[in-house]
Amino acid sequence: MPNSKLRCQYYCICTFLSLVSHGHSQLQRDQLDLILFTGSEDVCIQVTSVPASLVPYSLSFSARVSSPRPVSKVESNCPLDALQYLNTEQTQASVKLATGHKFDRDVELLIYYKDAHHPTAVVEAGQASAKPGSLIGDPVVMLSLYPEFPQAVMSSVASCGEFVFLLDRSGSMDGARIKSARDTLLLLLKSLPIGCFFNIYSFGSSHEHIFPQSVEYCQKTMEEALKKVEEMGADLGGTEILEPLKHIYSKPCIPSQPRQLFVFTDGEVGNTKEVINQVKKNSGSHRCFSFGIGEGASSALINGLAKEGGGHAQFITGTDRMQPKVIQSLRFALQPAVVDISVKWDLPKGVSVTALSPPITALFQGQRSLVYAQLTGQVRAAPTHTYTQFASFILRDMFWLLPFTIGFSTKACESIDTEQMQPPRDPLLQLVSLQKASGCWVLDPALAAALGKTSEEVEKPKPAMVNQEVWATILALLWLHGFKMDAQEDWKLLAMKARSWLRAQNAPHVTECVEAGNVLLGCNMQKDAMGLSGFH
Repeated sequence: MPNSKLRCQYYCICTFLSLVSHGHSQLQRDQLDLILFTGSEDVCIQVTSVPASLVPYSLSFSARVSSPRPVSKVESNCPLDALQYLNTEQTQASVKLATGHKFDRDVELLIYYKDAHHPTAVVEAGQASAKPGSLIGDPVVMLSLYPEFPQAVMSSVASCGEFVFLLDRSGSMDGARIKSARDTLLLLLKSLPIGCFFNIYSFGSSHEHIFPQSVEYCQKTMEEALKKVEEMGADLGGTEILEPLKHIYSKPCIPSQPRQLFVFTDGEVGNTKEVINQVKKNSGSHRCFSFGIGEGASSALINGLAKEGGGHAQFITGTDRMQPKVIQSLRFALQPAVVDISVKWDLPKGVSVTALSPPITALFQGQRSLVYAQLTGQVRAAPTHTYTQFASFILRDMFWLLPFTIGFSTKACESIDTEQMQPPRDPLLQLVSLQKASGCWVLDPALAAALGKTSEEVEKPKPAMVNQEVWATILALLWLHGFKMDAQEDWKLLAMKARSWLRAQNAPHVTECVEAGNVLLGCNMQKDAMGLSGFH
């Protein structure tokens, strides 16, 4: 109506910390569009455009932000008025689009929080009309953990973990896809650190596993697994992923070995929601990394697995190579984690707590973990203001910050060196297949052939005071750095293992070995460029 005002309010109620990345969250509009439908597809509606100055109405936009943490700032792709804080704690703020915005593009808000990585506890008050002692009648607390580890810790690679690989062997994987998958499993197995646990499952209409349960990674188990991988074909029929997932989750987690699941598939399933829910149900005990192979892979399945499992989703299409994408995810999975976690609740006298969610077995960098618990007894609400509202059916219920402390009893995973280096491609797999689980190579005819030399040519220039395995390992590293830098991501982790092995041997005469190896192989690599700067 002329000279009237219409005010629309939209409430976005969510746990912002689930969207946080490096202290901020991104909220995009849900594309609020007005669409005029007609009775026939052939009808074309003519719309008359007029200058904005002649339009008899205007639009404005404002947002109110409430958070347990102080709001640091709000940024947008559109001009904003100055941020207005609504309380002294700066946990509530209001922001408006500057006058004159034409609403000709999406409005994006970036909300930055202070101390985003500090633990937060939020309490929902029980309903007064409900029976005391019931889930609805008692207060319920949500503890949110979103850790950020020091850079010194994140620059290392954990030597512990349980790595479970789940490979699609349905008929559609036949040919180049199953071969690429086998090559990828070779690189994965060679890149795993000594001290971890692993297993390989495959599925189609039925499913198989190499070991009855995850085994410790060593030379024997690695060789046994590689032998079975070499025999794998696309011969298991359809794409039934739910049952192998249930089988994996039925196995108890290994203490102090955070579980990491890698799923490879080129298809889609008829029970996508059920599969994703299975991962979500077990998200507190593992991370899931998913890989969609080819254009036929279901994006809903691949993205859903990674989202609910707290991992990464990768798609391999067209001329993409699978190996570098998978090794990139393995490197992420090998980042150190906090294990042996205990939560201590510091509650008022007369108040007890009952856990409503499974215990957290591991905390990973940048991955949110939630603990839900029911509070029984008399709870006195601390602040009197409401800082967020949950949903329409409890719109007037109050939430407040609950005083608590968290004690982490951590047993740190040992680390191996992760200095940045530069990496490899083709007879590459031949060389990689010769590496031992410990990270070293053996001086034998197979290594000589992989390097394009005879046994005599390889053995003759070895410095007299250097043992054969040290010499062989330095030659392999020289070859990788000298000739396979274009496939760097493929061999980065296994080269780290090789350097760590050399350090464990306190290898002597490394400089002399590098010089002799350069002459033998016809390259000109410097020791520092190979990550061997600490050796003499």
